[in-house]
Amino acid sequence: MEKINVMDLVHKVYNFLSDYKAIHISTIIDQSILWLTFLFAFIFTLVADSSRILEFNAKHDELTGFLRLKTLKDKFSEYCSIKKCNNFAVVIIKIDFFDEIQNSLGYEISDQITKQTAEKIKANSGNQVLISKGFNDSFVLYYINTSEVFLTHKVEAILLELSKFYCIDKFELNLTSSAGVVYYDSPKSFN
Repeated sequence: MEKINVMDLVHKVYNFLSDYKAIHISTIIDQSILWLTFLFAFIFTLVADSSRILEFNAKHDELTGFLRLKTLKDKFSEYCSIKKCNNFAVVIIKIDFFDEIQNSLGYEISDQITKQTAEKIKANSGNQVLISKGFNDSFVLYYINTSEVFLTHKVEAILLELSKFYCIDKFELNLTSSAGVVYYDSPKSFN
């Protein structure tokens, strides 16, 4: 057994603590690494969010939030490859005289009309549908695994809702819309 002088040990610890440059430099390095890690995580999160936003904007119309036509085609093909599509329908809805409204009332009012039309279509179209913003004043709806009766009911409900008044700024507009429907039913096999 060796005898240890406690006072020498305390004196050594005290001298180490009183000359804290080594501890101070180490602490600064550790804090710098910690802050750089937080900065890297923050930048990584911003880049990831920006890329998600860019991807969303590439696939969706900025005014309505609906799918773009190319994305609609891809989503429909993807859906049909996953699930069996026995029947489907394509509905194109167009706001009547939209160009004249846009020319006479301006782009701000026509954008508001487009937004309200999109909201009305979304609220009345049902669940089994993919919706896209078409060109200028049109909307494209793909109904999947639907019946003709259901489709007729939905299209009539949408057109009825679109014929109601639009209140935009100081204007109260009564618009009409037209719809074209193509329905596909898979052929039945007779045995």
